[in-house]
Amino acid sequence: TDAELDPALRTRAESATGAPSPNGPADAYRYFATSAVRAATGEAICVTRIKVTPDGSGGIAVVVATGSGGVTGSAGDPATDLGAVHAAMETNAVPLGITLTTTSATAAAVAVTATAWIDESLANTDAALETAVSAALTSLLATMPIGGVVISPADGKVYKQALEGAVSRVFGTSLVNLSMGTPAGDTTLTGSQAPVAGTLTLTITRVPV
Repeated sequence: TDAELDPALRTRAESATGAPSPNGPADAYRYFATSAVRAATGEAICVTRIKVTPDGSGGIAVVVATGSGGVTGSAGDPATDLGAVHAAMETNAVPLGITLTTTSATAAAVAVTATAWIDESLANTDAALETAVSAALTSLLATMPIGGVVISPADGKVYKQALEGAVSRVFGTSLVNLSMGTPAGDTTLTGSQAPVAGTLTLTITRVPV
């Protein structure tokens, strides 16, 4: 299992303060979901994203995701990943009289097509730069919340400018110009979608500066 990344570890650590509460605060669900392990092996399931919402009728609806997308299995089967996550929250976080519903997020792949004009003196190969851009986009999207980033009153989105920023940071001051054709604009997500990196098509053109 890959080592837990710092952003996920920080979030889990901050959520730990809610774990002892008998009243089921959102942080308690977040802590136990992100700390859940497989019953058979003790391996971490690696839930890194969780959305906790009161369902309006005395229950709590929880949507969970890993950095790469959804969580497999059935909430009613603790031998599966989703079932183990549900059981961890049910046992440790849910107050008496509250019904917990646990579902997996649906992965929403965000494909990127871009052309970057860069200083011809940059020593990195095109292949190395494309690998770095792919890693930057994967990291950005893996840490975005389920349902996207919400800037009220708009629905949750993956903002195109955030994608452009991630690509730009790879090239740093060597970047002359960047044109992103896909996505054409901001990507609106539903409340149960978890953004993940899709296909990257990157064209690099070197120019004298």
